[in-house]
Amino acid sequence: VERLVRALGAEPVNMSAELHDQVVAVTSHLPAAMSVALVNVASGLHKLVADEEILAGPGFRGASRLAAGDPTMTAQMLSDNSDNLTSAINAGIQALEEMRKAIRADEGALRERLARARELRKSLVADPVCLTAPTTWM
Repeated sequence: VERLVRALGAEPVNMSAELHDQVVAVTSHLPAAMSVALVNVASGLHKLVADEEILAGPGFRGASRLAAGDPTMTAQMLSDNSDNLTSAINAGIQALEEMRKAIRADEGALRERLARARELRKSLVADPVCLTAPTTWM
């Protein structure tokens, strides 16, 4: 199996099934669940504005991409790892609550939180996307 993985250009990672399920709950399943939640929150905008007035830019498109996945496959994936996903969702809710507090607190502390997240992302993702604002908007 390791030779096959390497032949495909990937690097094999050895870990227990339990650890694997905990890791993918955070790095795969939680993003899928959050993407669905984001789309559901955004669906309420139809009560406020027409479709052409919804300002869904690249951030929304990127963050909601996983909600466009196959519902049968996604439901199976999320259900199969429900215990770990539930723990990850709880941690995500706590992180959002902390973010809400930081937004309402002082801007300097918020900037520090954002800077820490930026640096952490660099350590978590091997090929980070451009993290600077574009100079022009299309």
